[in-house]
Amino acid sequence: MYGLPDSNDLHENHVDNEQNDLHEEKEKRTISKSLAQEEAPAEEENPFIPFSTRITTATFIKLKQAEYWERLTITEIVETALQQYLQGIPTATNPLPDKEQKRLNVRKLQTPRSSKKQKQ
Repeated sequence: MYGLPDSNDLHENHVDNEQNDLHEEKEKRTISKSLAQEEAPAEEENPFIPFSTRITTATFIKLKQAEYWERLTITEIVETALQQYLQGIPTATNPLPDKEQKRLNVRKLQTPRSSKKQKQ
């Protein structure tokens, strides 16, 4: 006979859906963390440098939400996002002209922090 499902069936389906949602969220966080770790070279080889920019309030809120819910740092999120974005820009791997390299003092940027400490 056709009828409404009983309350036990509804509860079981609801619990199953919640467990699936939690599993999917955990899987997404794991994937996000592994992407952040895989894409960037070790910090000793490629140290982070201070860098600032301006973003919209809406983007900042999304960034903070992702930081909280995904349990990632803003540095990890920004590094991963920029690496993925720059992969689609062929000129991002072109060497800078000498004049621009001198302006940025590229040699200083490429020197690992550990060797700076040893020189001092």
